[in-house]
Amino acid sequence: MADNDDLKPLLHKLIAIVEGTARDVSGLKADVGGLKADVGGLKADVGSLKADVGSLKADMMMVKSELKVMNTRLDGFEKRLDDQGRILAALVPTRIAAVPPAAE
Repeated sequence: MADNDDLKPLLHKLIAIVEGTARDVSGLKADVGGLKADVGGLKADVGSLKADVGSLKADMMMVKSELKVMNTRLDGFEKRLDDQGRILAALVPTRIAAVPPAAE
C-alpha cells in the first residue's frame, strides 16, 4: 500500500495537468469559434465592398458617357464663339470707319 501512497501525489498532479489542458483546449475552441465568426463577418464585408465597387464602376461609366456628350456640346459652343469673335473683329474696322471724326 505504500507504493500506492507514493503514486497518489503524482496522480493528483497528472489529473491537475489534464484538467488544465482541458480548460486550455476549451478556451482555444471558444477562441476559434470567435475567429470563425470574425472571418464570416469579414467575408460579408468584402462581399458588400465588392458590390459597392461594382456600383461605383457602373456610375463612373455613366459619368464618362455624359462627359463625352458635354464635351461634344462644348466643342460646338466653342466653334460658334470663335465664329462670332471673327465676325465682330471684321465689323469693328467697318464700324470705326462709319463714325464721322469728332469736330474740333
